[in-house]
Amino acid sequence: MAQKLFDIDSPILRFMNKLFDMVLLTVIWAICCLPIFTIGAATTALYYVTMKMASDIEGYIFKDFFKAFRSNFKQATGIWMIMLAFGLTLIGSAWWYYKINNSLSAVALPVLLIVAGLYIIVLIYIFPLLARCEVTVKQLIKMAFVMSLKNFKWTLFMIVCSACMLAMGIFVAAPLLLIGVGLIAYIHAKVLQIVFEPYHLNLK
Repeated sequence: MAQKLFDIDSPILRFMNKLFDMVLLTVIWAICCLPIFTIGAATTALYYVTMKMASDIEGYIFKDFFKAFRSNFKQATGIWMIMLAFGLTLIGSAWWYYKINNSLSAVALPVLLIVAGLYIIVLIYIFPLLARCEVTVKQLIKMAFVMSLKNFKWTLFMIVCSACMLAMGIFVAAPLLLIGVGLIAYIHAKVLQIVFEPYHLNLK
């Protein structure tokens, strides 16, 4: 019985291997994000690897990650710069709303919340799409926007999972942060398998 538990194909060892992969992915992603401007390429590479894992496609984490990192670097960096600039604009707008309390700011709040929500859902989809599509930045943004709204229940599920994992890592068990990014990307990859299936999007 004990021998079966520790067979290479046993559930325990498969779970431990998956856990180790999550830690490794989180560490690689965090290191590759350090220059800040590389966050887009690192996130695209992260999703490339986790979508292979979610599809049970055998591969090597380091090799696959850096292959995707290099091949998508230029486009992913351009997209990240656009999303970062837009995100900073939203933060600036939120600060303005907080500081200025008048009738105009009261009208601006709902608009700001809607735009922020749309920004988040596009951000969730755009880098996984880049890992699977060879299209223009404009087309990627359009696809991310349409798919996120068309599959809103799954989109909401991914947002809630991400928020819960982050909250648990910060307030409950800090070690969860070691697997947090990799695990969230893997959960997203499983969901995106369902979302992407009708579009026949194959990994690059």
